[in-house]
Amino acid sequence: MKVSINWLKKYVDIPNNSLKPNELALKLTLSTMEVEDVIDMSSALKGVVIGKMVEIKKHPNADKLHVAKVDVGNKMIQVIFGQVVKLKVGDMLPIAVAPVTLPTGTNIKKAKIRGIESEGMCCLDSELGISEEDKVTFFTDKVKPGTPVADAMNLPRDVILDIENKSITHRPDLWGHIGMAREVAAILGKKLKEPKLLPVKTKKELDLKVEIKDKNACPRYIGIAISGIKIAPSPVWMQKLLSSAGIRPINNIVDITNFVMLEFGQPMHAFDIRQIEGGKIIVKKAQSGQEFITLDGQKRQLTSEDLLINDTKRAVALAGVMGGLNSEVKDDTKTIILESANFSPVVIRKTSARLNLRTEASARFEKSLDPNMAEKAAVRAVNLILEIIPGAYVSSKIADINYSKSKKIKIKLDLDFLQKKIGEKIPDKKVIEILKNLEFKVNKSKNFLSVEVPGFRAMRDVSIPEDLVEEVSRIYGFQNIKSSLPQIQIKKPELDKELALERTVKNFLVGANFAETYNYSFMTEKDAKIFGYNEKNLVELKNYAAADQRFLRPCLVPGLIKNAEHNLPYFDEIKLFELGRVFKNEPGEYKTGKGDGFLPNQPKRLSGIIVSKNSKDLFFSAKGIVESLAQYLNLNISFKDNDYLWVKNRQGLEVVFNGKPLKHNYVYLFNRQVYDIKAEAAIFDLNFTQLAKLPVEQKKYSPIPQFPEIKRDLAVVTGENILWADVKNEVAAADPLIKGIEYLSVFSNAGLGMNKKSLAFSIIFRSDKRTLLSEEVDQIIKKILKRLEEKFGAKLR
Repeated sequence: MKVSINWLKKYVDIPNNSLKPNELALKLTLSTMEVEDVIDMSSALKGVVIGKMVEIKKHPNADKLHVAKVDVGNKMIQVIFGQVVKLKVGDMLPIAVAPVTLPTGTNIKKAKIRGIESEGMCCLDSELGISEEDKVTFFTDKVKPGTPVADAMNLPRDVILDIENKSITHRPDLWGHIGMAREVAAILGKKLKEPKLLPVKTKKELDLKVEIKDKNACPRYIGIAISGIKIAPSPVWMQKLLSSAGIRPINNIVDITNFVMLEFGQPMHAFDIRQIEGGKIIVKKAQSGQEFITLDGQKRQLTSEDLLINDTKRAVALAGVMGGLNSEVKDDTKTIILESANFSPVVIRKTSARLNLRTEASARFEKSLDPNMAEKAAVRAVNLILEIIPGAYVSSKIADINYSKSKKIKIKLDLDFLQKKIGEKIPDKKVIEILKNLEFKVNKSKNFLSVEVPGFRAMRDVSIPEDLVEEVSRIYGFQNIKSSLPQIQIKKPELDKELALERTVKNFLVGANFAETYNYSFMTEKDAKIFGYNEKNLVELKNYAAADQRFLRPCLVPGLIKNAEHNLPYFDEIKLFELGRVFKNEPGEYKTGKGDGFLPNQPKRLSGIIVSKNSKDLFFSAKGIVESLAQYLNLNISFKDNDYLWVKNRQGLEVVFNGKPLKHNYVYLFNRQVYDIKAEAAIFDLNFTQLAKLPVEQKKYSPIPQFPEIKRDLAVVTGENILWADVKNEVAAADPLIKGIEYLSVFSNAGLGMNKKSLAFSIIFRSDKRTLLSEEVDQIIKKILKRLEEKFGAKLR
């Protein structure tokens, strides 16, 4: 969007000497919008003059290019041009004489094009920055060759601020020069001088009627008939301002509607009343497939979502986007119908996007315009028409159909809240001044401000206290707010011991070649029966999604067994573990949130499985993993005999940590009669929640022994049901000189006797005060054998 500083000066006093255009652009960028460029119109077109086509011939080396001799006043130059615009000998048009830089940033240099030198360029209006249209402005012989184009086109000595449209998408009030002037006035602490609107005197010559059939798509429509019109060029001052803003002047009526649009941000349109059948305007949706020819001569196919302005017989305009070719103002137009309306931003946006038809009007309507602005714009346009065209008068009553429901928005702003958000105390008087300069109505009561939002800022813009904080901050100046770090107390984050232990355990098991699995927290009715669970003891879901998700799992082991079974065809040995929650049908530690009830108990468990097609010592492998884990976690570990449904051949132990039996900690060889897995499987199943609560014994330094140790191996024959853990405990209690006991092997055969087995182990003897003699060790071994015989009936093998 192009904003003319000369135009802004009509509404706000901008100092000429103390505030340069670049400084004003910076202030606007810091507070309101992004100013992409500052264009000085008086210097931007230096080097562009009016040239006369003296000779035109085809380019010898290019079919689509032409070579022209051009008279630019003080000399004759050669210019190469294409086929965008057809030119002929005698045409007078803008010529950029190399070297020169155009307002668009294009650098024009002398260059050879297909072997022929070009000393300049024929310029389109869009390349000169005076219009967005790709057309050429031609001149008559009254303009001499060599005349600067700024003088020939009577361009204003103006400075243009080129605004990035995306930065004002949320601000419909800024799509007009008055809205921009209001911002400048607030930033500079000046007063806004809006144009004075004179009352409209009407006559009843014409009976103009308006009907709106879609109130949501068109909340308000104002129609006014004006007679005594004489089409002519608009005043020079208006043409200059329009040209500065990138709008090509056409005639007084069209220029006035464009002028009011660029002034208030409210699009307008004028119809030739001769083309309006029945003297009635009807606003309604188009029929699906309906065709309509717009002002640009293009036939558009519409849908039932598009909105049309109609008379009693046909459509005359595509609402909010572009007028119709069948109702445009012509040179002999005497009476017009002036339209000032408010349309749904959604409807206009959809139509514009679908037809790929972006116009100045659609760009504004799709931003949610204030319905009250339609009335102001209509009055302003009538005032200008009556001022510029002598003999013009309003020949009908003002037809104003208003279905808009504009509610006043009032916001209560706590000044302490404002200070906390900004981080700095701004005087109350300054806050009120800023808001009033932006045309908010403000009343103060103690430490609160009651703020009424003006209509042009109430359209999906300002609605909450935070919006007012932003308004005050940006006008006060973000650069004026001192930067300071917030004062906060930094506390050392609390260590989540359970989470830290999870990571430690997982890292240990992965290092032991285990793979972690994640299973669903459900158990099927079939699996519950297979693994011996009574449904009454399971947590049943009320809203289970599928039959296999009826119960919550009470254990991790069934899931691990199935994981292993699925992977057995691909591996000879499988090591898996899972750490997750299980669910018990008993009150837990978490409240339901309703009354005093508790959710089911859901402790975390750590379970693992080792499956092998070849190995026969899986139980001891699983037991060894648990022992190594305990050692890694600095926990003392021991085992107790245990036997239940899932244990095979009594190869199952209850795990005891730090001498305290915990519920349900097992390591065992899985009984394949429970679930027919196709290989031997050993399992460890630990209560992780209880494990995490155990105190960790700190490792203590022990000096290196000064005296040598003696190691002896023993093998004893004992009953098949005697546990190694019991044997180990009995040996350890035999003498204080026993420093270590290590399991070696176990086997059984017919030579040992029925229900007998051989248990081999190694014993380490050492004294911290002297070197032991072999005879002393022999005596201790005798003592050990005697204890084992008395306790278990064991014999030395």
